[in-house]
Amino acid sequence: MSVYPLHGLAQHYAWGGRRFIPRLLNWPAEDAERVAEWWLGAHEDAPSVIMTAHGPQPLHYAIAHQPERFLGSAVRGRHGDRLPFLLKVLDVEAPLSIQAHPDAEQARAGFARDNAAGLAAHDRRRHYRDPFPKPEMMVALSPFWLLHGMRADAEIDIGPRGWPMRGARTAACSAAICSIWWLCARARPSSSRRVCRTLICMDAMSS
Repeated sequence: MSVYPLHGLAQHYAWGGRRFIPRLLNWPAEDAERVAEWWLGAHEDAPSVIMTAHGPQPLHYAIAHQPERFLGSAVRGRHGDRLPFLLKVLDVEAPLSIQAHPDAEQARAGFARDNAAGLAAHDRRRHYRDPFPKPEMMVALSPFWLLHGMRADAEIDIGPRGWPMRGARTAACSAAICSIWWLCARARPSSSRRVCRTLICMDAMSS
C-alpha cells in the first residue's frame, strides 16, 4: 500500500471568507481573495493532485489509469472506477443559494433525459452532468446554521392560510406566500408544492 501527498484546489465564490481556509493551509496573509471551498477529490472540474515518483498527477487521471491500485476491489464493485465522494472544506461568510441534490433514481433519469435531448456534457442548459446521486453530509467545525429538508406534501397542501400570525412581519410574509401558493396552485397543483416548500419552511422559522 502506498501513500501519496495530496494537494487540493480552492474554489473562489462570492459567499466565501478570506481567513479560515488560507490560515488552515498557511497561505500568505496578504492574499485578500475570497476562498469559499477547498476540494479534496477526483472531480474532473477541480481534481486534487497527488505527488508520485513520476511527478504530480491529477487524481482522476491516476484513478482512471490504475483503478485497482487507488480504489480497491470493494469500492470498484460498488461504485465503479470512480472515487465516490468529494471532501469540501467550506468557509461560509454569506448565505449560500438554495441547493437541490438528486437521489440515485432522479440522477439516472435526469441524466438520461438530458442525453436524449442531445445536450453536450458542458451545455449550460444541461441539468445533470452525470448519472450519480449527490447526497451530502456536513460536519460543523464552528457554530453553523443549516436549513435542511422540506415539509411533507400533506402539510403543504393544506395551504398557508391557517398559520397563526405573530406580528406584522410574519403576517406580511405569510400574505406574500399565500399569493404565490394560490397562483402556483391554479396554474399547476404539483408546482405549488415544489415552489412553496422552502418558502413555508423559512416562514415557519421566522414566526
